[in-house]
Amino acid sequence: MGPALLAAAAVSSAGFLVAWGAGPGGDERPVSFGTPGGSGAVLEGMLAIPGSGSAAPAVVICHPNPMAGGSMDNPIIRDLQVAFAHTGFATLRFNFRGVGRSTGTFGGGAGEVSDVLGALEFVRQQPGVDRVRVSLVGYSFGAVVGLHASTRDGHVAAYACLGFPARGKQDIAASAYFRNITFPTVFVAGTEDAVCKLGALEDIARAYGAEKLCRLEPIEGADHLLAGVGQRGIAVKHIIRFVTKAFVR
Repeated sequence: MGPALLAAAAVSSAGFLVAWGAGPGGDERPVSFGTPGGSGAVLEGMLAIPGSGSAAPAVVICHPNPMAGGSMDNPIIRDLQVAFAHTGFATLRFNFRGVGRSTGTFGGGAGEVSDVLGALEFVRQQPGVDRVRVSLVGYSFGAVVGLHASTRDGHVAAYACLGFPARGKQDIAASAYFRNITFPTVFVAGTEDAVCKLGALEDIARAYGAEKLCRLEPIEGADHLLAGVGQRGIAVKHIIRFVTKAFVR
């Protein structure tokens, strides 16, 4: 998506105004933090907190699969960070273990769930953050480990999944953690996404009684990479709108 389209994208919802450009999202600064128990990896991240003087809502943003080159500098992750920062959110994007300057090695998903829990704990400790209004956003692999972490954490205000991997009914047996979803959750995906089948997600949510808390937002014609003109902006808009509305439900 080009700068002109980004600058034009806007959502007005519950008093929040989204209007973002191609520039940096707030005053990000490098941070590092550990995982629960202090025995895991030390993770690098980028944190931005609004200087509004009041406690801000916050969002932790989880990147796609490290084994496929995913990192906190993924363009979609950067778009999400910019949009949330310009909406008045504190933001934390970070590298999973073994990525960039984060220590450790790829944990096959289990280790990365611990990474997300560490990120949630870290952001809630920051001055200027409203620890009650902390949400998560994950893309692809980051959506799966983020949802696992959210169901364990028990205090996430809302969760937005982009391109959540679900290919068919065979995924139902591995998705029992869906029964622990107690927070509003949205699944945003393209109608041509071969990794995320919206019908499969419907089946999973229904199988575990989570359908009342789960919402599906299709993006017509988009694939897993949201490579079409304007598709990334549409996805970001859906996510911003959902998370901001969650705080006034």
